Amino acid sequence: MCIQRNNIHLPQELLQVTLSYGINLGVAEADDCGHDHSIMCLTVLGNRVWSGSKDGTVRMWKESGDCVQKFLGHEGWVTCLTTYNNTVWSGSTDESILVWSETEGCLRKCDGINSWVTALTVFKDHVWSGSKDGAVRQWSPQGLCLKVCTGHTDWVRCLVEHNDCLWSGSYDHHIRIWD
Repeated sequence: MCIQRNNIHLPQELLQVTLSYGINLGVAEADDCGHDHSIMCLTVLGNRVWSGSKDGTVRMWKESGDCVQKFLGHEGWVTCLTTYNNTVWSGSTDESILVWSETEGCLRKCDGINSWVTALTVFKDHVWSGSKDGAVRQWSPQGLCLKVCTGHTDWVRCLVEHNDCLWSGSYDHHIRIWD
């Protein structure tokens, strides 16, 4: 069984997981480049799958399921990933966002968050982050914080674009809609 998205053929090995309820659907092992801790997030850029882990690394995988590269830079868990302009953005419990290139590694660090980064998405040609402090932030392509939106009283755990608005979901039991 394979899933196809944007002409990317993902092998069964990447899609297998072990559920915490004890239902074993299979565990994929690539090579010695595999993560040392739980996988927290996945994203796709081109024909590569990228993963972020509690081991603090971002890794890039071939369609075959083989690990291509291990990226170091975060000092905490990698909690979220998104893609933007041929780069991968990673958020972490180390209160930072790092911007990665497949060929050049870490291109830049986005500072000034002072809270765990828990969600990332792209909306209106900018990257947006959600964080443990309840804020939603807009980032320039150069990694500068352009705007801080407040309203949540607990962690922002997820972000999605819908009908030209940004939606944020929080541990405060609320969904906020930003335009």
